[in-house]
Amino acid sequence: MHEESKSTLFELLHDVLSRVSKVVKRYLLDPEDEAPSQFDQITILRRALKMSMFLFQGFVVKEEGCILRKDPTKVPAGGRGRGRKKVSEEGSMWEIESERAKAISTLISILDLDLVTIWRSTPEEEFIGLFSKVCLKMMENQVNVKSASLKKQMFSVLGIVISKYGYTSQITLSIVNSLLCKFAHVSPYLVELMETFATSYKHPQIVGEVLRQVGNLNPKDLSHDNAASKGVSSFLSDLAEKLPRVVLTSVSVVMGLLDGESYHFRNGVVQLLGQLVVKAFDENCPEPTTRDSLLKVLFERTHDVSPYTRSKVLQTWSSLAAAEAIPRKYYVSITERCVERLHDKAQKVRKHALVLLSKLLQFNPFGPQLTSRKFKKNLEKVYYSLEKEVGDVEQFLADQEGKDPEELEAKPSEYIQLLYLFKDALDFIRFLNPSIPKVIDLLGSKNVADVLESINFLTKAAQFKLSSAEDGLKQALALIWSKEEKIKEAILTAYSALYLTPREDWDDTKQTLYMANNLIQLTSGATLGHLTSLEEFVQIAVKKEKIPKRVGAMLWKIYENEPEEPDQEKQNNPQELAKREEALAKCRGALMILTMMANSDSSVITPKLNSIVSSLGARSRRDPLIAKYACIALQKLSMGISPTSESTSNSKEAAKETDTRYRSDAQTFSHVKNFLTSVSVPASDWFAGAEQAVIAIYNVCEGPDIFMGDIIKTMTSRLFPTCFPDGRYKSPRKQTSSQAASQITAVTTDGQVKASEVAKLFFLIGQVALRQLIYVEDIHKEIRRKLVAESESKKAKNSAEEEAIEKELGTALAAQQEQEEKDEKEAKDQIVSTKNLLGVFGPMITSVCYNSTGRYVDPLLRSSAVLALSKFMCVSSEFCEKHLQLLFSILESDDHPSLRANIIIALGDLNKRFPNPLKPWIDHLFKRLRDHEPRVRKNTLMVLTHLINMDMVKATQLGDMAMCLEDDEERIRKLAELFFYELSCKGQGNNTVYNIIPDTLSHLSNATIKWKSNNSDPEGLNPETFKKIMKHLFSYITNEVHIEALVGKLCARFKETTDAFLWRNIVHCLSLLTLSDKSCKKLADSFKEFKESLIDRVVHDTFLALITKVKKKVKTETKTILDELEAQMNQYRENIDEKDIEAHDQGLATQKPVEEEEEEAPVNKGRGRAGKKGGKKVVNKSTALMAKFAKRRRVADVSSEESSSSWDDGLSEGEEEEEVGRRKRKSNPKGSDSMEIEGEDGEEEHSSARVPRDDGLDDADLLDLTPTPRKQTTQKILDTQDEDEDIFDAEELDTQAFEAKKAQKRELRKQQLQKSTPKTATPKTTTQKNSKKKSESEEMSVESQESVSEKSEKSEESEEKKKTTKKNVASKQKNAKKAKKQESSDEGSEIASSKEESSKSSSESEEDSSPKKGKATRGRGRGIIEEFFRIRRGFLSQKGQSYTRKRERKG
Repeated sequence: MHEESKSTLFELLHDVLSRVSKVVKRYLLDPEDEAPSQFDQITILRRALKMSMFLFQGFVVKEEGCILRKDPTKVPAGGRGRGRKKVSEEGSMWEIESERAKAISTLISILDLDLVTIWRSTPEEEFIGLFSKVCLKMMENQVNVKSASLKKQMFSVLGIVISKYGYTSQITLSIVNSLLCKFAHVSPYLVELMETFATSYKHPQIVGEVLRQVGNLNPKDLSHDNAASKGVSSFLSDLAEKLPRVVLTSVSVVMGLLDGESYHFRNGVVQLLGQLVVKAFDENCPEPTTRDSLLKVLFERTHDVSPYTRSKVLQTWSSLAAAEAIPRKYYVSITERCVERLHDKAQKVRKHALVLLSKLLQFNPFGPQLTSRKFKKNLEKVYYSLEKEVGDVEQFLADQEGKDPEELEAKPSEYIQLLYLFKDALDFIRFLNPSIPKVIDLLGSKNVADVLESINFLTKAAQFKLSSAEDGLKQALALIWSKEEKIKEAILTAYSALYLTPREDWDDTKQTLYMANNLIQLTSGATLGHLTSLEEFVQIAVKKEKIPKRVGAMLWKIYENEPEEPDQEKQNNPQELAKREEALAKCRGALMILTMMANSDSSVITPKLNSIVSSLGARSRRDPLIAKYACIALQKLSMGISPTSESTSNSKEAAKETDTRYRSDAQTFSHVKNFLTSVSVPASDWFAGAEQAVIAIYNVCEGPDIFMGDIIKTMTSRLFPTCFPDGRYKSPRKQTSSQAASQITAVTTDGQVKASEVAKLFFLIGQVALRQLIYVEDIHKEIRRKLVAESESKKAKNSAEEEAIEKELGTALAAQQEQEEKDEKEAKDQIVSTKNLLGVFGPMITSVCYNSTGRYVDPLLRSSAVLALSKFMCVSSEFCEKHLQLLFSILESDDHPSLRANIIIALGDLNKRFPNPLKPWIDHLFKRLRDHEPRVRKNTLMVLTHLINMDMVKATQLGDMAMCLEDDEERIRKLAELFFYELSCKGQGNNTVYNIIPDTLSHLSNATIKWKSNNSDPEGLNPETFKKIMKHLFSYITNEVHIEALVGKLCARFKETTDAFLWRNIVHCLSLLTLSDKSCKKLADSFKEFKESLIDRVVHDTFLALITKVKKKVKTETKTILDELEAQMNQYRENIDEKDIEAHDQGLATQKPVEEEEEEAPVNKGRGRAGKKGGKKVVNKSTALMAKFAKRRRVADVSSEESSSSWDDGLSEGEEEEEVGRRKRKSNPKGSDSMEIEGEDGEEEHSSARVPRDDGLDDADLLDLTPTPRKQTTQKILDTQDEDEDIFDAEELDTQAFEAKKAQKRELRKQQLQKSTPKTATPKTTTQKNSKKKSESEEMSVESQESVSEKSEKSEESEEKKKTTKKNVASKQKNAKKAKKQESSDEGSEIASSKEESSKSSSESEEDSSPKKGKATRGRGRGIIEEFFRIRRGFLSQKGQSYTRKRERKG
């Protein structure tokens, strides 16, 4: 129908209906003027009214439906009620709001008529329903209900229909089923409609009818439409808010929704109950029982199955607490339940639990200070007073047990009320205090909302003086470094509210003193980490002017108000001494805050320079700790930062331009010198002050190196008077460590005091060396900056004609910069050179570190020496390489945990400074993760975390770091979790945790095997702990591609082992993955890989549980695949003989699992065959397979320990000779000084493992530690494994599948070796005979490797066409014998003699396994290697002849 036709039809129908209504109205006014037959007239009018109303209603309803189908949210084309009749091109004329209003007005006029007279009774429901149907249909359109005038008219029609004609049941059914359950937008308007019915039309029972209809809804009918479900939920809560008393009378009809499946409905009922408790009851509640029943329902809903409902319940309780509608008797129970919800898995629930705890604190009925001590004292007083009234209080309380506490409190005695008040308060505090540790844990949550609410709760808890709340805030202060601006702002707001917000009614002086004292209090008992975070907070607060400048002046007053020296009487009084110590701590805290404020405004420090310097004089002797902070304050003088600085970069540039240095002879530095050379300052306090003093001198003093040199000379002359009889320091030319040791021995014989003085000297020397390095770098950096600035200024002055000169200037600048870099490197190397002052002390420091005589047992002296050694190594790369083994020897052998922990930190700095020399030693650093001391493990974990995150150490083998996830120390566990979280976030689209899973699984599985073998093994790992670690690691694997790849890799591991314990570990890891449809298909395709492991019951059951879990979330097609896989597994399991299963289970119960062999550990040949015991074979299939692999490993091992080590170390003759040389040096340590190691060019080769020493010490003083380069070690192991397979695979596992897989692996290993094998220089020997043997061995090695590659290529082609049979093996063995004879005749007598020597060593290996020395040892090792190659060539019969021809050509 066209739009014009629709408009004409509407006008016609509306005109007819209007005319009929007017006729009816005239008739009702004057019925006698109408037709003579009154009965016929009424009938005619009634019929006309019915027909016209039916047609009009039908047209309107149909057009509204058309509009909704086109666009339910379309705005009317004619505007908002402006009366315009312009018709839209796409819509009908019903899009004009004025037409709707005209139609509704006509309906109202008809309903206002006395229709009872026309019908002679109440009109039938069908006719009245036509009016309501028009209005309800219009309400479906969101545009209609948004119009206030139209909405009012529709509500009037519905109100008249209900109030005047009693059309209740049908309209309530239509409201719920046709509107509420289908259109989400209509919910708030229906609440207004209900309010109109109850108030304007005095018909509140309609609300009960609507609630009854809502209570009868089936949640399943709305399961597909969440918007409608949310609409019903909001309708219930809004209705209770608008009409609480009316809803309360019918609340029982909706309680059944709490047992339904829809959490939206449950949320609506929960909010409804909360609104009723707040608004339906007042203080003089007539129905306390009803209120209690509603509260009990809300309390029980905190354990709802849905997290959305649990969070909504907690929100409702928060609104009750804010409205102070929770009775006191419920405070304790709801607090306890809320603390439980802090452990909820759902983040929303935890968040609202924290909000509720904050609200309970804020609106608690017990008082502003919740301290247990105060309430306990008050309770004791009440007990005492109540005892006077009732006698035995305990008996009285027992008699009153079970009665309502409110009834007891209503008794006239005020003591009874106070008694229950204080008891409830103590219970409230008792449940709140345990929640603080959990809230502190939530500070480390990944979710920002958790962190923000935790900070808010801790702030509230600190305001109410809850115990340990301030400790929690101290830990929260570390979040000032967070990258999230919301978190940083929350910390700043919390600390400002607690410590920088005084009462407004105080005067300025009192407010300033309040803020100053609070800031000083924050420094009390603070750790280094907390002070660093506090410094950042103070700096930000000063920039944002949250700390006024007048606070700085108040802090100076506190600092300068030093307590007087106690007299003799006060010195014996502990209370007076405690007060004085508290006053001194307050002075130190004031100075600390001032130095923190100076980071943003150095003018805080500059005017008080004299006061700072005086602290280094007599005051430092009275309070040694003040010197440290005074020196830190002196460092701020070089910053030159003003509060007008806009950014950090601008501040640094301003500092460079305004850098002011003071003369070294100024009074300032005389006090510093007196402090450093003072003997009266205790060593424990001196070290902290000396470190900062050296930094201050290098920051603000002119010629700091000369000034510090004088101080070192003064201390040295005092400590070594026998060496300097005239009191003057003379620099010796060169000093060996033996001479230095004799000097230290001389000065340390007097006792502990002298040892501490030497420790001070060592500490000062190391600190000066490090600062001198920084000083040199700054100088050369400034020189380069000036060179660039001069070049740019010259370029700016040049004209266009001088372009050629500009090129010359550019070349000259590059040359100058290159020369400057050389000068800088030379200057750095000279810092610890023996030609300079600091280098003279090098031998002295190393002698104490070596401690070859065992005389230096003082821990302070050794700690200072090791620290100085570490700093020297940071300065010079040559010094670092020379003493790396010494440092790692101390790390491995020293008994002091603090010393080992400090070395770990030093190694982190060394790795950053000189990464290449440290690379071979990284494995020794990883070993410290298994140190028995928690402090060492923590430092190691922190250092490795930093190095890995900075890409200075590759994140490959992180098994030991993964074991830290279940460390005994909570701090280490948290650090490990943080490390793996950051590792998972590292890289774009490439989860690093995914890459380390295979290696980590292997490492942890080996650890579980060690635990199974010996549960007291420190390197073992409990299987339950293994599961927890892998669960944490696999939680980071969320990418579907990564999951699918891991499924393939894990399934492939089943065939690589026969150990049932490893099978269980692998299948457990599979169960941790969230499998997708592709991953399930991958699992099904890998059935052949893991089917043999199904003999183990645990593996089989775990697979079935995994399949059952995955079936719930995958598609129908994937379910079919999983059903087929499950059937295959069950069928394979049924086909296994029960005896085999019983034997397998019995073998697991009686036998220890076979441990994997270490990479370089030789196997004792006399251990016997695995799988046999007492001459009887073991029936267990898995044990038999393991026996085969063990046999292969045993046959591959050499007969003696020494030949095994050379075998495992590789096949290079040069490396073998180096090993022999190392054994010679070890057997003859006295000759190590004169021994030289030369490279290929005859030049001396410097090695961090073995270097000639000029310090008079022996290599025997060091542990036998050698760096283990990972690439070389991996190459040797792969070579050895490759050779093992070539020799024994055809004999032991003669199957086509295994041969194909073996060839594929061999080719892959060869490709890896070609890419990653490093080229290393081979040391030369001195005799011509050894050189000849070396060249022959190298030729044999190269040619044999070529034969291996050619053989592997041919094996891949031949093995695909035919199977390898026993006949092939026999023929290969015959060919091998022929090849042996032919090659032995070509190689001559020398090789024959080595063959005899090799066979002799093999036969005598069990009788005499002790290694021989010198030439004989080398010969035996060579004989074994040559025999090995001959065996290989026996299997390569085709290449045997070609090898002989090559030998003839070269010969």
